[in-house]
Amino acid sequence: MENTLPNMEKVDENYKVPNLEKGIAVLEYLSLRSAGETLQDIKSALDISQTTAYRILNTLVRLEYLNFSEDTKRYKLSRKLLTLGFRSLNEHNLLETVLPHLRDLRDQVKETACFGVLGDEKGIFIEQAVVFVVLMLVIVSVFEILHKIYSPGLLNTDNTVSFGYMLSEMNDNTGEVDKRVDILIDNLKKLDCVVGITQSMAMIPYMRDNAWYDSVRIDGKIYRVNYKGAEEEAYKVFCPDVVEGKWLADDRLEDGSFACVVTKQLVDELQWTQAIGHKFFMGRNDLTVVGVISGIKHQVLLASDPTVIMPCNAMGYSDMFRELCARVYPGREKEFIMAYYKEFQRLIPVQEAQPFAMDMKLAKGFSYDTALVYIMLQAVPSIFLFVFAFIGTFGLFMQNSERRVREFALRLGATHRKLLVFVMLESFVVTLLACVPGVLLSMFIYEYTLPEWTGVCITVLVMVMFSMLSTWYPAYRVTKVNPAVTLK
Repeated sequence: MENTLPNMEKVDENYKVPNLEKGIAVLEYLSLRSAGETLQDIKSALDISQTTAYRILNTLVRLEYLNFSEDTKRYKLSRKLLTLGFRSLNEHNLLETVLPHLRDLRDQVKETACFGVLGDEKGIFIEQAVVFVVLMLVIVSVFEILHKIYSPGLLNTDNTVSFGYMLSEMNDNTGEVDKRVDILIDNLKKLDCVVGITQSMAMIPYMRDNAWYDSVRIDGKIYRVNYKGAEEEAYKVFCPDVVEGKWLADDRLEDGSFACVVTKQLVDELQWTQAIGHKFFMGRNDLTVVGVISGIKHQVLLASDPTVIMPCNAMGYSDMFRELCARVYPGREKEFIMAYYKEFQRLIPVQEAQPFAMDMKLAKGFSYDTALVYIMLQAVPSIFLFVFAFIGTFGLFMQNSERRVREFALRLGATHRKLLVFVMLESFVVTLLACVPGVLLSMFIYEYTLPEWTGVCITVLVMVMFSMLSTWYPAYRVTKVNPAVTLK
């Protein structure tokens, strides 16, 4: 505000109230002096007599439009004038002032003209940014679970029976038991229900969560890998997915090394372009890669680790335990189990060893049931989060649309459809901007593997869907309101 004196010019002598003009001049003058002024300063500045100035000032003080300080002898404006100002604002219709200018602007530019007041769009932005981060964490977690479930590595256990024995703690004659077990296996292979029988070490899925690990030197570097033992016959029993080369053989190769099979995860970690023929040392054996399988894992929710599978005779068999698995013709699992127990009891006394056998359908079913429970524990909160996120977003956009109903009514020159598209496009842009902080955060907390990348992208699509669904109805509703009624 410029520091100038009020206008005291004489305009019309017939319709003047001189003392009222002087009183108003005093108010205007003091409005420019926040620290106040004395009587002498006021009369000198406004060029009025001291008596007149004194009467005006005392009157304004008595009516509480001015405050007088006994200490400084200064007069200042009181807050009572604010009351008059606010009353004036309440009676002032801003739309009546703006509307003619909007019509002129519309006619000049031949485009939609609108008037609005800057609202609290910050609230919608922050709410959507928070919802995005929470949804991103949940969706990425779900996709990581699905990735584990559908990742390769589960061996084919259809129509298979896991069986074996545990030696008695008091049995010192392990060698004799091993010989009898070899005879037992040969006898079982002759059954007409058997497709194949194999011995293995840590190969059978669903039976354990842990794995065996060892250090191996490959290409001059030390790696920690999972290792397992298998036989040539294991290919017939487990049907592993060989993606390159062939399955291992029991006998040594021509160069004296043992054949081995590695998983694709190990090949990717070592960045081999050609895995077949690679040689390395593990344990006490020289190994040569003859094949690559897609993966191998023990449980549904476990990922396949970098793994080396070598012949069992290269590892040696346990003195206390044998891990065996038989593939039988469909529906003949019980027949094989009964035959195994009968043959075991015939060849090996109970006091020397205890047999066990399990239809792999039971172990597989238990693993999948566990995975299903875990998925449900993730899915139920996720569904509730989706619902509440949608309700919250819908409520915010509904509130925002109701608040801006007059703005929409004053959008001169816009059809209902054009206005609806504009509002939805506006929400789309706000939603995309709200996703930016969450996407930047994801770069620090994720390595952007396939499930993580997919989860983040799906979250963005979900937020856009939320925005469009939450915006359409509120915008459609307010565009149908009669502007004449709205602007009353």
